[in-house]
Amino acid sequence: MKRQLASIFAGVAAIAIAVAPTPAMAQTPSVNAEAQELLGQMQGLPLFDGVNFTATQVQQFIPILARTSASIDDLLTDDQQYAFKDALESTGDINAAFAALNLSGQQEAQLQNILYPAAQQIMSLLTSDQITQLQENLMLQMGL
Repeated sequence: MKRQLASIFAGVAAIAIAVAPTPAMAQTPSVNAEAQELLGQMQGLPLFDGVNFTATQVQQFIPILARTSASIDDLLTDDQQYAFKDALESTGDINAAFAALNLSGQQEAQLQNILYPAAQQIMSLLTSDQITQLQENLMLQMGL
């Protein structure tokens, strides 16, 4: 169970930071519309290869991701958000994207406090096959 949660935790982190609005996006009227659009883009990331979400799951993810990304947006600087997104888009590598954040110890602890509940919520919505696929993809991403 802890291993599954760790996989989902990393996935939620990638999703939430990827959908955290950049300053330009924060000015758009509908954060949920942005979260929906970015959720679609997120599914193109290597971490989510072969993981097919149902329409119902996607609808359930959106409010979780919107809340999580808003909290992360408050936590990370604009430079950190851009660095994460740039690293993730250019490399597709979660490790490189997290390294690009260059988090302080306090930020790291706060990020864990934001992501853990979101990971639990999302994990409760996934099938065992989806969890297995995410774990396999995460292991590939981590080079294990």
